[in-house]
Amino acid sequence: MASQALLREGLKLLIEAERDLCVAPSEEADIVILDLADEDALTTLQQGSGRGKSRFIVLTESSELAELDCALRAGARGIVVKSAHPASLLQAIRSVSRGLKWLDPEIQQKLSSPDSILPTPQERWRSLSKRERQIAELVLQSLRYKDVADSLHISEHTVRNHLRSVFTKLRITSRVELAPYAGEAVST
Repeated sequence: MASQALLREGLKLLIEAERDLCVAPSEEADIVILDLADEDALTTLQQGSGRGKSRFIVLTESSELAELDCALRAGARGIVVKSAHPASLLQAIRSVSRGLKWLDPEIQQKLSSPDSILPTPQERWRSLSKRERQIAELVLQSLRYKDVADSLHISEHTVRNHLRSVFTKLRITSRVELAPYAGEAVST
């Protein structure tokens, strides 16, 4: 995608302009920057954190508490809002490289507000749309995406999009983590 190429090149130029920072291939990098909008970002984050020396910073347009919490639980050491000044990303990189966590001030404020109390698993399940629950229930039956799509007369791409939304709302990152919600699926 052109926008992703533009984002990557812009980040590369920003980072390389700093004397104390450099860009390296992700498998060799101390800090890996992920765009939370990428459909594989949470999976990459979960698989990469805890392995090797890499620490992860995510870029996001979202201020959804569930999505931010999911990123933090998956191992993000920093979260930067895409609308932030470029200096914020550089500050995040330097903080995370010293072993600290770094949250965009906008996100810190949102997480520390009284309204930021996260919902229970049952409340999260109930927050799913009817279609999201249908898809989650079929996935809980160990159906493949193609089978789910065929049974609901939708495309596999649509199944994946709904499932990504389900994962975000439930604060999970994989089909395996969906299993504890099986009881909620039965009780609704």
